[in-house]
Amino acid sequence: MILVTNRLQVAAGFEDELERRFRERAGQIEKEPGFVRMVVLPPVTRRKNRKTGAWEETDKTQVFQIQTWWDDEASFWGWTKSESFRAAHAHKPNPDMYSGPASMEIHRVAIDTD
Repeated sequence: MILVTNRLQVAAGFEDELERRFRERAGQIEKEPGFVRMVVLPPVTRRKNRKTGAWEETDKTQVFQIQTWWDDEASFWGWTKSESFRAAHAHKPNPDMYSGPASMEIHRVAIDTD
């Protein structure tokens, strides 16, 4: 099994829109061979101040993680070449939604306690 993590730097004020976009595309990727599951992980926006001990809103870039699990790497790359992938990415977001470049990581799942 593999885990693919996309890290999206989301500009302030666009957090709800990003979540809405993923909710509206639900059902497209789920039909793909080898797909296991997907989660959208919004960042926690409060951090503890180490000097004062108080919880404060952070002004750091908000990085969302979009994680998809696949049976194998071939299934993931097959999805990226599918009609489902093209449909899921057809409607480009407002260009101001992202505050920086996206990144992607692929990891082999060595231990899964589920």
